[in-house]
Amino acid sequence: MPIITQRRFNQLLKIPRPKPLNVCRCETCGKILWSSHRHDWVACECEQESGTEIFLDGGDDYCRWGYGKDARISWWDSVNQKWKPQEFCSSAKA
Repeated sequence: MPIITQRRFNQLLKIPRPKPLNVCRCETCGKILWSSHRHDWVACECEQESGTEIFLDGGDDYCRWGYGKDARISWWDSVNQKWKPQEFCSSAKA
């Protein structure tokens, strides 16, 4: 289940975990991406040609991600329990 609903995300937050969730949100399409295990490559539904697509991989073992030149990403900050925008994306700098 790579793209999850807000309800499922809230359920995941209640499960005790030794490591933070490998999860991000595409601010363009609003989808929450969760890589649940090693080699679980997930991508948002944005078109690659538009430059707004993002992907996530690695589960709890490692965090590998990528994004298009105009992507807007938010990461879940497990310490402060809120979404944190990624500052280095090109559209976030504007």
